[in-house]
Order: sequence, then structure tokens, then C-alpha cells
Amino acid sequence: MRLTLELDEAAAEALSKLERSTGMNLSRIFSYALSLMLWAVGQRTDGRIVASVDESQHSYRELEVVALERKRSRAA
Repeated sequence: MRLTLELDEAAAEALSKLERSTGMNLSRIFSYALSLMLWAVGQRTDGRIVASVDESQHSYRELEVVALERKRSRAA
């Protein structure tokens, strides 16, 4: 499938930085991003939160993404 995106300069630069830091091309980055989003939506559908855990501080930070917030309100 061919996909065309229109990005502002900040988003384009963020993608370029991601390519450089991961060594992946855009196709691979989008594939991983899609997998992560599908997993995160599934977690929210099951009533779980998606978060980053700081084990040393015994704390966590919940991922804030509008699409996941919609899933939360529908699951509640």
C-alpha cells in the first residue's frame, strides 16, 4: 500500500530524528507505530492503562493519547 502524508515542519523533523536515532526507515517506523497503537487500543478496550513505569521511584506515567482517552470513556 502506498501512503501519502502531509506533515508540518516540526512533525517532519521529528520523523527524521526518529529515523536517525533508530536506524529504521519510515516504512518500518510506521509499521512499529501501527503495532504499538493496535496494542495500546486493545489494552484500553480491556480496561487497562498504558503507562511508563519508573521502578526505582515506584511511580508511573500514563500515556496520554486522544484516541486512547476515547477508548477509556467507552470502556467505563
